[in-house]
Amino acid sequence: MEMTCGVIIWLAFLFSCSYSPTALATIRRSKDWPSGGTTRFYDFKVQTMKVTKLCNTTDIVSINGGPVIYAQEDDRVIVKKGTLFYHAHISWLRATLYGVIVIYPKTGVPYPFPNPYKEHVIIFGEWWSKNLFQLENSTLESGGGAPAAEAYVINGHPGPLYNCSENNVYNIDIVPGKTYLLRLINAALQIENFFSIAGHKLTVVDADASYTKPYTVDHLMLGPGQTVNILVTANQPIATYQMALGPYESAQNITIQNISSIAHFRYKGAGLMSLSRPAVLPCYNNSHLEQ
Repeated sequence: MEMTCGVIIWLAFLFSCSYSPTALATIRRSKDWPSGGTTRFYDFKVQTMKVTKLCNTTDIVSINGGPVIYAQEDDRVIVKKGTLFYHAHISWLRATLYGVIVIYPKTGVPYPFPNPYKEHVIIFGEWWSKNLFQLENSTLESGGGAPAAEAYVINGHPGPLYNCSENNVYNIDIVPGKTYLLRLINAALQIENFFSIAGHKLTVVDADASYTKPYTVDHLMLGPGQTVNILVTANQPIATYQMALGPYESAQNITIQNISSIAHFRYKGAGLMSLSRPAVLPCYNNSHLEQ
């Protein structure tokens, strides 16, 4: 598949930039923050790649596998500090073509909350085995709503509840007693999502790249394109705890995928083969959430 010149020019204008491959979930400590006042370069290569999920191999459009862009306030690529994300604006390519922009505070400026031990980027997404151009065209021709996703994914992993995905599970290794900053991004094409971690409270400290007064909840709901930073303290018995991602849809007569994506929040010392403790999500049409 050939990409149009417009896509490449648009990307070059936004990011103009040399990229060292980074995973979707790059881990950084605060001491590893880059120093400000520099220009950061990322070389974005728009390309097709084969991905196998749910027993099907599909060609998708991606940028270097979805790199995380790291910067610091006052760097050249900065707009504001916080967690943001980029995605395609052509067709339904944004279902696979997206990535994260992490922007750190200026040198010497601390977070307005206790410094986390480590941080992780967690991206919510949707997955279809069908070609996205064909899927969009058939949807437009039918005049109906978009078809339900075949799976939800956490950092590209569907989790064990889906077909052929028992071992396709994202995992975070956790040190007991430490506090972690999780940067949550909902890159879903069209669905709002609930998120929770079994047995753990989620303290919201940032929403859409703006600090908030910290507040603590059992679960969150993020709309498409929304970003939220949360603090999670590993204060439970040593075990493996589920991180669950599921849909929120209050509209009537809408077909949705109602199987949750599961990832693991695994304490150091927990057995690799031990059963994970289940996470609880609200019902998909629950519009009356308690915090």
